[in-house]
Amino acid sequence: MYVYKSGLLKDLGSPFREPTSEEEEVFREIVDSMFENFKSRVLEHRGKVGGEVFTGRPFVAKRALEVGLIDRVGTFDDAVKAARELAGLPETAPVEELKPPAPSLLDLLRGGLGEGIRAIPSYKVLSMWPPPVAILRG
Repeated sequence: MYVYKSGLLKDLGSPFREPTSEEEEVFREIVDSMFENFKSRVLEHRGKVGGEVFTGRPFVAKRALEVGLIDRVGTFDDAVKAARELAGLPETAPVEELKPPAPSLLDLLRGGLGEGIRAIPSYKVLSMWPPPVAILRG
């Protein structure tokens, strides 16, 4: 295995060798920074939550509800209904679910999606009139 790189840490996380102590420190800094961001956002937007929230462990939906990370557990249809209510739309307002295109056999044989094919549309313009009004709670 040969590696050509333009900087000391350009192959950070390479699976072809053990990490150096400097690389381990960089990863620790990244993880710590992401955790602090998570913690500050939870405290800002969720208020008081159980101390278990900041242990770094993952939660299934039921437990996330119990510790105060989420407001409720529901289905996709429940989320659509809540979005309509928040936007002040009637129950019959149409919904368009955006799904990535299925890759062709050739795409899969080439190792994924072909060049120029996007897994998710780059943008989609959705409009309605009158525009919805929502009250955001913080």
